[in-house]
Amino acid sequence: TMALNGVRQLNSLTLRYCKRGGSSDGMRSFIGSDLKSQFEEANPHVTFQTTQIGNKHPILVAEYANGYKRQIDVRNKTSEEILHYIHYLNDRRPGANRTFQERYKQVSQRPSIQGPWHPEDWSYVHTFRDLPTSKTAE
Repeated sequence: TMALNGVRQLNSLTLRYCKRGGSSDGMRSFIGSDLKSQFEEANPHVTFQTTQIGNKHPILVAEYANGYKRQIDVRNKTSEEILHYIHYLNDRRPGANRTFQERYKQVSQRPSIQGPWHPEDWSYVHTFRDLPTSKTAE
């Protein structure tokens, strides 16, 4: 499970589904199965809420410690696939998954006319010890 500084990040998980809809069959079977109870026993820090909504597709709503909410559509998914998504929500970082450097990576539209840089481009540069002195030049 994802923990930052020892604090589990996923606080609550809401299972929204329709009582009669065909796309909610997997969600209804997940709620009545042992998969949900096994996950609850393994992760006591997560509070589960189930909400019936009429004529809507089923979704999972995860709420994290920093207030970030993430929704995943699980229409026509089996109970095993829903468990897979719940593990995904439990193991992910809240907020953006990319680092600051990945988000602000600088990309040029025009490549350099001098060519790409390579570490051996500067291999001809000598240190002061390698340069000839006046005594050795004679």
